[in-house]
Amino acid sequence: MSSPSAKLKELSTLPAYRIRELIRQKKVSPVEVTDFFLKRISKLNPELNALLYVNADNAKAYAAKREAMAQKGDFSKSLLGIPLVVSDVLNMKGIPTTFGSVLLKDNIVDEDHYEISLLKDAGAIILGKTNMAEFRLSFTTENRLTGPCRHPDFPKYSPGGGSAGGGVAVEGGLAPLAISIDMGGSLRVNSSCCGLIGLTPTRGRVPNVRSHLLPFSEKMFYRKGIIARDVRDVAMVLDVLAQPDARDPLCCKTKSEQFEESVQSKQKEMKVAWCPKFHFLELDPEVSEVTTKAAKMLETLGHHVEEYQPKLSRDFVQHFLNIIGVDRYLLIMNLLNRKDQEPSILMDYSQEFLLHGDQITGGQYSLAVTYSDWMENAVNSLFETYDLLVLPTMTDLPYPVDEISLHECTLHDKDFRKIYGHTCLFNMSGHPALTIPCGRSKTGLPIGLQLVGPHFSEGRLLSVANDLLAQ
Repeated sequence: MSSPSAKLKELSTLPAYRIRELIRQKKVSPVEVTDFFLKRISKLNPELNALLYVNADNAKAYAAKREAMAQKGDFSKSLLGIPLVVSDVLNMKGIPTTFGSVLLKDNIVDEDHYEISLLKDAGAIILGKTNMAEFRLSFTTENRLTGPCRHPDFPKYSPGGGSAGGGVAVEGGLAPLAISIDMGGSLRVNSSCCGLIGLTPTRGRVPNVRSHLLPFSEKMFYRKGIIARDVRDVAMVLDVLAQPDARDPLCCKTKSEQFEESVQSKQKEMKVAWCPKFHFLELDPEVSEVTTKAAKMLETLGHHVEEYQPKLSRDFVQHFLNIIGVDRYLLIMNLLNRKDQEPSILMDYSQEFLLHGDQITGGQYSLAVTYSDWMENAVNSLFETYDLLVLPTMTDLPYPVDEISLHECTLHDKDFRKIYGHTCLFNMSGHPALTIPCGRSKTGLPIGLQLVGPHFSEGRLLSVANDLLAQ
């Protein structure tokens, strides 16, 4: 099937939609593509630690089935032969789901999560599961299952915390796409640190289908999103994942647009709110310079840009952490009790987080839940005046790994605000947020710009992002 002229070595930097074109043109085959990325994983993952588990045998078998379809000229599946990686919080039949913890190292599941089924049905090849901080509770991606996750371009700098393996896999050329998890901004911070595009969809855009009881944070803040090199890649995967499902009461009831088509559409003149930073945060001068220049580029695209400062209390960050603290405390303590284990089996930062969660009162938790509703209304009111909100993804540059002690990298308010202060708000409010690379610091570190829109406006965000990146 393949052409001798096919340049397999270029696959590591090609966007997924271009790989799809090569497969449909029969210049490369699904088996060749899968073998290429598995070899890169074998070579580079021992250093990068982007993946916790490699799904080599299953990926090869699945690629062979998809190759049979390609040989017959059947390209009806939108992701036919496209390799990707997924977060280790998503169940895949026959391999562990660990949440990055030794506590769950033997947790072999017997069925796929709903989104895994959607990806497989669309023809995607799942190469493995990505590295993450234990229960996503750290500014660094380190656990006791494997080595620390390293930035592929800047080894001395963090690729982001929570679940950074997805961005490292994409930037390191181990996969063209990653399905990652965003509870407070980790997907967007990871994408920003790695110079990639990362989408956290609207709450309910991608269904949250679970058979177990959902704590408030998992039901309201938790989002499955996409990391990629190209806006079109994000759109074509969102077309697969954004399926209405009655089992999720918060899910969008209808799918009103094709997102890959939205990328090519032009937006009419919009009123854009440019927020350099929330008033209680400090902003790095280089981040300010680069993101301000990027925001002003929207004017060259025909949009009206106004500087805007939302009226927010800094307390929203603490309310967010209070909810996460209690919900994670209950989840982890339940697991420890079931497995008859002591907290000492966990990472230092997880143990500290348990102490934090145990100290939160019922009144504090109740206030935080109430405040989440208020935050959603506050962001909704912004979009009564503006069509789009633009702000830096992070207020600081990617942070050096050696400045962070594993004993001190829990999600305390002060440090959390510095890294996730511009992201967790939109997990609380449920609005879609997209980060795109908009420039670099003098030392070459990536800087991200975040686009936020009204509920279910992913098509708008993708279109604007595509226009900005084309400048």
